Amino acid sequence: MTPSYPLLVDTALYENGATLSNVVISGAVSSTQNVSWQNAVGVSNVGNSLTETAATAWGNSGASSTQTIASGNGYVEFTASETSTHRMVGLSTVDSDQNYTSIGFAIYPAANGVLNIYESGVHRGTFGTYASGDALRVAVEGGVVKYRKNGTLIYTSLVTPSYPLLVDTALYENGATLSNVVISGASAGGNVGVKWLVTDHLGTPRMIIDPDGHTGERQTPRLFTVW
Repeated sequence: MTPSYPLLVDTALYENGATLSNVVISGAVSSTQNVSWQNAVGVSNVGNSLTETAATAWGNSGASSTQTIASGNGYVEFTASETSTHRMVGLSTVDSDQNYTSIGFAIYPAANGVLNIYESGVHRGTFGTYASGDALRVAVEGGVVKYRKNGTLIYTSLVTPSYPLLVDTALYENGATLSNVVISGASAGGNVGVKWLVTDHLGTPRMIIDPDGHTGERQTPRLFTVW
């Protein structure tokens, strides 16, 4: 059967005392998230943007995302700022170093205003030009990696991706930037513990309980009058 979205965790128990233990959900965050950076070397980060602070060279500056795409569809997207520097961003299974050769699937807006695509250091070609403000995306769609500019497909990879996938980056010039980097289809660092929404006898949501039995934010009670 083909599933319909959104999907939530649903349960049913029969015996008094029956238990479901250690329930987790993965891939539950379907909305776009700002990338949170880790392994930042030779860069400064403000929010979900990066600026190179190291000397001009490949291999000495970059960062990766704490979030990963565990399975299925997802993408990384950023907004091109300057058109005068070299930098790459894409998806990788691991962040092994700060060089572009370790980025599995990278889109490369170059300093000459031309868009390139590299996969594990292999140049796949040039694909037109880009301008400041363009949205550049590397996506997994139906198990296939696709590259897009402002939503328009520019290249389809022949390499099958492996999961999990994180955002991986490499910057060349001092002062080069990656702006407004977001990730979609990712869990926040992996599996997320399920929280239970508890209702009262009328079916009104009253509180959220985590797996350890702690309560979260209570819902605002409804006011009603009994006649």
